Amino acid sequence: DDDDEGIVTVPLHSNSGTHHVQMYIGSPPQRQTLIVDTGSRFMAFPCEACRSCGTHVSKHYYSPQLSTTDRTPTCGSCMLKGVSKCSEFNGRCVISQKYTEGSSWTAYELEDLVWLEETTSRMAVPYTFGCQTSEKGLFRKQYADGILGLAVHETSLLQSFYDARSIPNLSFSLCLTREGGSLTVGGTRQTTTTRKQQQRE
Repeated sequence: DDDDEGIVTVPLHSNSGTHHVQMYIGSPPQRQTLIVDTGSRFMAFPCEACRSCGTHVSKHYYSPQLSTTDRTPTCGSCMLKGVSKCSEFNGRCVISQKYTEGSSWTAYELEDLVWLEETTSRMAVPYTFGCQTSEKGLFRKQYADGILGLAVHETSLLQSFYDARSIPNLSFSLCLTREGGSLTVGGTRQTTTTRKQQQRE
């Protein structure tokens, strides 16, 4: 349908009481399973060499060394201004996040190409995320590799998709079921029932 042009819907997966989406990162792509979180704006997951991260669903942590498109922002060029702090030890932009139930993680900024499961790499956008070096609490024990924050913000992945014209609108919707559901970005899709109702009117 022309009204749905550019709108993307991908499946959600349910496990351990949370809903997840699969993301592809880097070139060649590395898949990560991320919790969908509408209350935060960061995307973060463990990177290779993390010694205090847990064991998650993916067999391997994301490895920047395997990607030809990664870039590590350094002090003076941090992308997540107001959040990142400069590390005097290695010059990286460091992020720390704490959650109300006691979990926390620490990461450094990394930029690479990112796109959603079941979309083509043409949707890929360069995006800065948290390359985790430490996990505590539930983050260390959880099924998912990391987290995808969907809160609307100038540094969110949704904003990056919109700025790159990968999606027509700065919006998303979630359909949650016990088995999983779906995530739609760029707008909403009309169901067959909705179309029939409009035709009757």
